[in-house]
Amino acid sequence: MGPLPPTAPITTLLATDDGWDWLVEHGGDLAAGGQRLLAAAAGAAPDQWMTAVFCWARGRWSLSTRGPADFTVGAAVLEVDFGRA
Repeated sequence: MGPLPPTAPITTLLATDDGWDWLVEHGGDLAAGGQRLLAAAAGAAPDQWMTAVFCWARGRWSLSTRGPADFTVGAAVLEVDFGRA
């Protein structure tokens, strides 16, 4: 487990060991994905779940969260799926 990129609009991130390993080299991707998820979720109800799925060279990854507030994603789940683009 490591620190989140300072530009990521996420307060708490849940991830597997593979997710944390992926994050070491893809912190910028996570920050950009968090910004996209936050923009897409603008105006969503606090109890509504949202998932954003992104593709990269070795697979795909996703961020899931529930009702962002105050221009941040309070908590998100990072899932990395190697080999599935």
